[in-house]
Amino acid sequence: MKKLLSMLVVLAMAVCIFPAFSFENAAAEAEPTTVTISTTWQCPDYFSETVENKALLEKENIYLKAVYANTEKLGVMLAGGDLTDIVIGEYPFLTSIISNGMAKNLDPLLDDYIPNLKLDLYKTCNEILRLQMSGGTGNLLFCVPGQGVEYAGSNDKNIRGYIVRWDLYKELGLPEIKSDDDYVKILGDMLALTDGVTEDGKTMYGMGLAGTTLSSWYSRGWYTAESHTRMAFADYLFVGDMWDGSLVNGYENLDRSPFWVDMRFYNKLYRAGLFDPDSFTMTSSELTEKVKAGTYMATTSRNNNLYNTKVQTDPDTLEGYVMIPSTAAVMHADYLTPCGFAPTDYYFISSKTDNWEAAAKVLNFYHDPDTQRMIYSGVQGVHWDYNEEGVPTLTEEMVNLASTLGYGTDAFVEATGGVWGGYWELTPFTNTGTHPDGYFFDLFNEQVNRKNSLTHLDADYAQTFGFDTPSAYHCSLIDAPGSEYTTLVGEHAMLATMGITDIPLDIQRILTNCNDILFNSIADFVMAEDDAEFNALVEDCLRELAEAGEAEAWEWCSAEFDKNFEVIHPIFMEYQAEYLAHPAGRP
Repeated sequence: MKKLLSMLVVLAMAVCIFPAFSFENAAAEAEPTTVTISTTWQCPDYFSETVENKALLEKENIYLKAVYANTEKLGVMLAGGDLTDIVIGEYPFLTSIISNGMAKNLDPLLDDYIPNLKLDLYKTCNEILRLQMSGGTGNLLFCVPGQGVEYAGSNDKNIRGYIVRWDLYKELGLPEIKSDDDYVKILGDMLALTDGVTEDGKTMYGMGLAGTTLSSWYSRGWYTAESHTRMAFADYLFVGDMWDGSLVNGYENLDRSPFWVDMRFYNKLYRAGLFDPDSFTMTSSELTEKVKAGTYMATTSRNNNLYNTKVQTDPDTLEGYVMIPSTAAVMHADYLTPCGFAPTDYYFISSKTDNWEAAAKVLNFYHDPDTQRMIYSGVQGVHWDYNEEGVPTLTEEMVNLASTLGYGTDAFVEATGGVWGGYWELTPFTNTGTHPDGYFFDLFNEQVNRKNSLTHLDADYAQTFGFDTPSAYHCSLIDAPGSEYTTLVGEHAMLATMGITDIPLDIQRILTNCNDILFNSIADFVMAEDDAEFNALVEDCLRELAEAGEAEAWEWCSAEFDKNFEVIHPIFMEYQAEYLAHPAGRP
């Protein structure tokens, strides 16, 4: 009860303190200029009310308007040339965008309109973009999100590993998980600890997913020992080896493909009665509601919706999902992304827009290091400030809000007036990227704040293993002498595919057909009654892939990949050596 009252007091303080912050002077003298940006993800309703977009309105008198465009609509827009001022693209459209000159050359704009993009922060990224994603022109055409180091020193809400519901896993006695077979058994044992139904009488399962896209059916498989691969060709199943960056054929390689790994896993869950059959048609919003209701023992990646729901009525709840490290999975820490998540994620100014000056100002604003700090940590003087020693320090109220509401949740965004409610695609650096002041953009990841801003769930998880924070526990496993645990410093296959911007249409058609073959076979794979039926289905699928010309696509893509890998490999290794000489963020 005391903790509940404390939380209510913190919320009341937030209401009193943070709404006082505003950018009310915007458009006082003139109507703001509207810059449109197409997005392939649905932006939150409060997109224009985030701290950074309120600051954009105040400083530049620009209103940034998001226009949702799914893949199909984006294709229509690109085909017709009717584009927004700024466009967020997808990898399959990259060839068309470059060859048809749809992206405005940013180089002539850097001095006068986008000087922030010339900062040393972006030097390596821009060099690689000019080398790999310019169609041979050497021009800077694109910007990308997620540069820097993803999860420097690990992360207190790590999502890579075996995800389990903490309260039940803890009740089981913390059994070790070394394989998918272990995982299936443990999920069954966890379910046996429950009544088997939710509070509203619905059946509980080991796991379920929103399965309306192909990629959702192999999102878990990237990180298992059987696969240990990462994205390379976006949603196509030619994938990168985590260790040496080489290309793996995820259509044919039954052992290394995240798709085939997950098909075997979900089939085992189904045969054990642990798989939610609604997964074949379930939408993301439907999945969220089931997670909130406590339907699952595990989720495909860490999902905070159960804990965020339960903590509203019970501040001491342990009902929520955590990541259990395993030597069969990769410890996600210190993952270097010198060029962000290109070529999967990128954006550009349309070469056809007459509003390019305002669009350039948007790019300049978002590439300001202070804007990066604002996105993650809020407004200086309101949510954080420099102390007498010159160290950027979060207010006590901000730390309390993160620990009670959960950093980045809708409730947190509302209580803070729009902190970390923005759009990932417009965030050039990872949260553990380093501001020029020498501290993380995301001050919640500074060691002094990690412990104090933990939710009760994450604090209990860390303390159970004898540490103050989950990240300290994770790094202790990585750094232990003779450790079998590993991190992702070396993976860089996506940098090679950045240079493959001219995939022939016939190759694209083959790969699209191959994806359709896999997607249309999923239900049969998952519901196969035994190994014999499953293996027979695999043989049929491989035959269909061969008939669709998969071998021809592999021959072309792998040859182009190898050519580009020779170019990019030494650049990445130099970048990696620099990071390893000055590692950031270790607890």
